[in-house]
Amino acid sequence: METQNLDDIFTEFFDSIGRIVLIFDPLGNVVYGNNTAIEELGLDKEAYPHMETIIPVYQEEKLPFYDFATMNHGKSFEMILYRSNHVCFQADVHFGVWSDCQYAFCVAANLAILEEMKHDLSRAENEMKELRDVRNSFVANVTHELRTPLNGMKGHLVQLESLEGNTEGHYNIYRIMNRCSMNMEKIINNILDFNKLQSGRFELEETEFSLRECVQQVKETNEMRANEKGLNFTTTVAEDIPDQLYGDGMHLQQILNNLVSNAIKFTESGFVKVKVVKVYQLGKKIELFFVVVDSGIGISVEERDKVFESFVQADASITRKYGGTGLGLSITKDLLQMMGSTINLESEKGKGSTFSFSLTLQTLEEVEADVTPVQRDATGVFKELELERRAEEQTYKVGTNENIKQLKSNMEKLILCIELGNWMKAEQFAAMVKQLVTNGEDDWRKQALRLEMAVRKENYEKSVTMYESLKELIEDALYVEL
Repeated sequence: METQNLDDIFTEFFDSIGRIVLIFDPLGNVVYGNNTAIEELGLDKEAYPHMETIIPVYQEEKLPFYDFATMNHGKSFEMILYRSNHVCFQADVHFGVWSDCQYAFCVAANLAILEEMKHDLSRAENEMKELRDVRNSFVANVTHELRTPLNGMKGHLVQLESLEGNTEGHYNIYRIMNRCSMNMEKIINNILDFNKLQSGRFELEETEFSLRECVQQVKETNEMRANEKGLNFTTTVAEDIPDQLYGDGMHLQQILNNLVSNAIKFTESGFVKVKVVKVYQLGKKIELFFVVVDSGIGISVEERDKVFESFVQADASITRKYGGTGLGLSITKDLLQMMGSTINLESEKGKGSTFSFSLTLQTLEEVEADVTPVQRDATGVFKELELERRAEEQTYKVGTNENIKQLKSNMEKLILCIELGNWMKAEQFAAMVKQLVTNGEDDWRKQALRLEMAVRKENYEKSVTMYESLKELIEDALYVEL
């Protein structure tokens, strides 16, 4: 590769700074002018003028330009500069010298242009502020209008649940409507939170809270959806973590809810696990490590950065199939940054995802200074999860001991729920049976799907028939003594 000439590099630099640059000799003769100087002053490259032509009156003491530049090296002046057509303009001018080579320089900016730029910048900032205010007002009004009918619907749902004589079918309708209203409320809250974060009006609220209660509420919020999909959903808080902590428990719960609901949404079979372990504790400071891992669809390397952008899903097909606003992970990332943390993602397409973050909180009781700080390598958590992941995978490999045990158990519970008419539970077990035979023969998968559809329609006769047919298909292959 050809090396660029040093003179060319300096020329490119002077032309790129957007200001008039003049270099002159000890006699005041201009020896160089950059493109801005040529355009602004109308200079002729073939015959540069003397500095006195450009700045006729520059000082009370008539010092030579080089001496003046030497005395005022690095200083700034407001001066009148003249163009070649004798039109003048006010400029902010800096002088300096390169004493080693006996050259001086003058760097100047047209004050009228600077003022115009400042005015344009100020106007743009005001317009942006007005747009933000309009947007914030619009979002606040729209979400308020949406919340009003939503609250009315939730109130009627509570009354519907308490009515006497409700059948299992009625309860299923209530359950679906309740889930829809919860999803709608979550979307509204996400939009409001995003709006607050973008406008700088979001504040953390540090109070005393129970960590285990926080994690338990996350579990209760998401457990029904996980059960409907037949997922193994577990939460674990290490025993050596104090329960009562000081921090923003409400937004920690929101972060975990976002991560868990995402994990459940994108996991068709397998598991979702939440683990919290202690990494470090000294005095009243405690660092906790949170992990949310799933066996879902996973995220490719190219898509990982996208998932944390606002209103963006990994790809368009994700939005079509799974829905969502694309705000949950963006809000999670912003919340963790406000809490002094970052979110990490490890994932592979088709092999699940692991989201993790560390958080420093305060304990209510101080650990004595002479006690050795408790430390734990976070990589140990990943090793534990990987072992659990491998064990969990055996459940969905048709013919393994784990798979047979789970299949037997779910089939027995399924027929019992069908006989008792508990269709909501029966649907959960039917979905799990379908997942457990996913890697089996085509006939098994088809029959398991037919069974699930019959249960979903609460058709007793067809459900029993489909159950017996599936049982007959898989009995010889799977129902063996373990």
